[in-house]
Amino acid sequence: MTISTDGFRIPVTVELDARTYRAIHVAAQRASVAARRQVSMRELIETRLAAAVTGVGRPESRAPRPKRGRGDRLSPQEVEILRSMDEDGATALEIAVAVGCSVTTVNNRRKKIHAEGESNV
Repeated sequence: MTISTDGFRIPVTVELDARTYRAIHVAAQRASVAARRQVSMRELIETRLAAAVTGVGRPESRAPRPKRGRGDRLSPQEVEILRSMDEDGATALEIAVAVGCSVTTVNNRRKKIHAEGESNV
């Protein structure tokens, strides 16, 4: 497998034990459901590794994220994805995989949406 980031191609060999293999397999299945297309284990691993190494060694390449209060950690785009998938009847797990947050965050945001209405979220 080869990871490409910032024009560099890095060959990577990944050895997985059975437990890790199963966990990545399940994550790929969940990502497939959330993305509404087939997501392979290889694609999942490559995407996450590339995201992990992007900007490593170059802190100036990342804008610092402003500190926010609890519950405001989702961007407006992520909240919109959450709302849309929630309206479509997606499970909290499917939404969490699609947005890239925890199931607890999804459930908390759903409660906030339903309690306060769309305008204050």
